[in-house]
Amino acid sequence: MTIYPPRPPEFACILCGTTVPDRWEHASRYPIPPVCNRCSFTWGKGIGGVGDLHRDRRIARVIIALAEALSVEAYQQLRGDRYGRA
Repeated sequence: MTIYPPRPPEFACILCGTTVPDRWEHASRYPIPPVCNRCSFTWGKGIGGVGDLHRDRRIARVIIALAEALSVEAYQQLRGDRYGRA
C-alpha cells in the first residue's frame, strides 16, 4: 500500500497570479512557493533541464525566476511607457 504525502496548501503565484496546486501530483513535482512550475521554467534559467526533480536545483531556478522578473520590472519602470506600459 502506497502512502502519499499530504498535498501542500494552495498559493497564488506572485508572477502570474494562478492558484496552485490544483491537483495531486508526485511530491517531487509540486511547485515551490511563491512561484508556480510554469513561471519557474519560463523565467528561470535552464539549471538541470526541464525534467529535473532535484530539489536544490529547483529552488535555484525559483530564485533566478524571481530575480529575472524583478529585473524586468525595474527595467520597465526605468524606461517609462515603452511597449504599451505606463
